[in-house]
Amino acid sequence: MLRNETVQQLRALRLSGFADALEEQYASISFEELTFDERLGLLVDREVSKRKSSKIERFIRQARFQNSEACVENIHYHSGRKLDRKLILELASCQYI
Repeated sequence: MLRNETVQQLRALRLSGFADALEEQYASISFEELTFDERLGLLVDREVSKRKSSKIERFIRQARFQNSEACVENIHYHSGRKLDRKLILELASCQYI
């Protein structure tokens, strides 16, 4: 009962990544071998990762890109486009900054 209340409280605090990871730890016996600090570290890491991911997704939505899935690796370099693959990859590396 206490476990369920803890997960609900984490969700109420908007710590859904933490809550999801905690539920996974409750469901798996392999986590019982870890120390408290290790388990807590995993929970915090999950929350931080979820927040970063959500932030990036929010920025992408707000930018209203024509194609939010576009990436440098998917550029088509056929001759009609007259793109220099070497130059594009060099710019994508950001070494000029």
